[in-house]
Amino acid sequence: MTGGHRIVIVDDNPDDRALEARLIRQAIPEVEITEVGDAASWKDVLEAGMFDLVITDYRLIWSDGLTVLNAVRSRWPERPVVIVTASGTEEIAVAAMKAGAEDYVLKSQHRIGRLPSVVEGALLRAATRARDRAVRQQLQSELEERSRVNASLARMQALDEPEATARLICGEIRSTLDLRLVALDWFIDNTVVILGIDSEAPAPLGPGDFLPPARAEYLQARAARGPWIEEWTEKDDHDPYLRGWRDAGLVLLAYLPIVQGLGLRGVLVAATSERWSMEEISRRLPELLEYATLAGALIEPKMSVRAIALSHGAATRAIISSGAYSTVFQPIVGLASNVVAGYEALTRFEDGVSPAIHFERARGAGLIVELELATLGAALRAAPSLPPWAFLSLNVSAELVMAAADLSPLLAGIGRPVVLELTEHESEIESAAFVERVKQLGSDVRLAVDDAGVGYAGLNRILEVKPALVKLDIELVRNIDRDPAREAMIAGMVHFARETGCSLIAEGIERADERRVLRRLGVSFGQGYLLGRPAPAQHWVDQPPRPPRRPAT
Repeated sequence: MTGGHRIVIVDDNPDDRALEARLIRQAIPEVEITEVGDAASWKDVLEAGMFDLVITDYRLIWSDGLTVLNAVRSRWPERPVVIVTASGTEEIAVAAMKAGAEDYVLKSQHRIGRLPSVVEGALLRAATRARDRAVRQQLQSELEERSRVNASLARMQALDEPEATARLICGEIRSTLDLRLVALDWFIDNTVVILGIDSEAPAPLGPGDFLPPARAEYLQARAARGPWIEEWTEKDDHDPYLRGWRDAGLVLLAYLPIVQGLGLRGVLVAATSERWSMEEISRRLPELLEYATLAGALIEPKMSVRAIALSHGAATRAIISSGAYSTVFQPIVGLASNVVAGYEALTRFEDGVSPAIHFERARGAGLIVELELATLGAALRAAPSLPPWAFLSLNVSAELVMAAADLSPLLAGIGRPVVLELTEHESEIESAAFVERVKQLGSDVRLAVDDAGVGYAGLNRILEVKPALVKLDIELVRNIDRDPAREAMIAGMVHFARETGCSLIAEGIERADERRVLRRLGVSFGQGYLLGRPAPAQHWVDQPPRPPRRPAT
């Protein structure tokens, strides 16, 4: 047996104490023995508890071995006690074992030699029991922590905003696992943003802050290889970023990659001010991985939508800054006179993507007004080349019209009537504030409602807004000469227009028979490939007001 044990010998006979001490030292190296021969000394030793095992004589002048045994078991219940006795009766042995003695040894010349082996056996059994207790306590602790983690996981849910969800997750993890800091870092292209953080001490960065580029590059590359542990020491103080976190008291950090599908989305960072043993790391990592997995499932759907919006926002800003767009104009022709009345300005993007897609992406990224202002500026710079008698029709969103401070300077000094064309689905056109905003733009600015007939509430909106022009959707116009139902519907729209004081523009006229029927029904204006395809302003400079005739098809 290895040494280092502390043994107390309680006996009022100094010779017996010396003999027992000598026998034990011969068998157990480096053992520390304390000899006790009176009640006062025993009281001090018992109270201090600096021993692993007690050997006590059964008969003492000031007490007895059973009293010593009971005192040890009462104060230090896990410490073994061996009783030695000069009178080896069966009654004494039974009484000692019933009281909880680890063993007993006779003091006779032939029996006392057993004492070292008895002591060694008692120490081994005590050590085994201690290990068993530690295992049971550890298991109980882990079960309790597992219960807390399960309850914590059950409380986690996706909130309206990813930042709120991340904040909830970080708070749950830190309080449940008793950590100093928990942060959730999210990868967006080549950048890393702190989506949520919960820290015991003030942190150098907070939610919404982006990590330095070098640190972001490191995290994304390292996270691709799986979870890892970092210990920060004084050697890291050369890096201002790491020094800031060390000043917040962080020593050891565990990083758990957040993976959804086949993609790496971010990392969950759990930090403590103490160094963990490998055993502690092995115990903590599975729990943290569970949190990381759930965090990804709760946050990734909305962050994917946001990432798309951010990507579209970046693309929209690039389009605006580079001017990667141009304007073409399509004539709007009076169907009765066959004379060009105006031109609609249409944006074309250099990448060939549909304008509707680009504008919808800009709206999703919160940049619809910025993109419209840029493209309208291009249209207005090109418009002076158009024939001077024609009005100019501009496609605008309700958001831009409501931002009249941005739109008014663009429209000032155009020198020709302007029509602002809004799609019928713009909900803002129902408000009185919207109508008032249009009036503020000037008397030369009229309103057109696009795609009439697409929405259920279209006619009601026309009544509220009172536009000068209403556009008939291409789906109503196409093949009207072959469809009595379409003809009847547009006839009704013509009557409605006359009664409400507005004019109709039929979109998408591609065949002469379509134009013939629309003209017969009394539709005022037409637009479509039959009457003129979209072209740059210069194309229309030398064109007569009457478009070329085309054979009927």
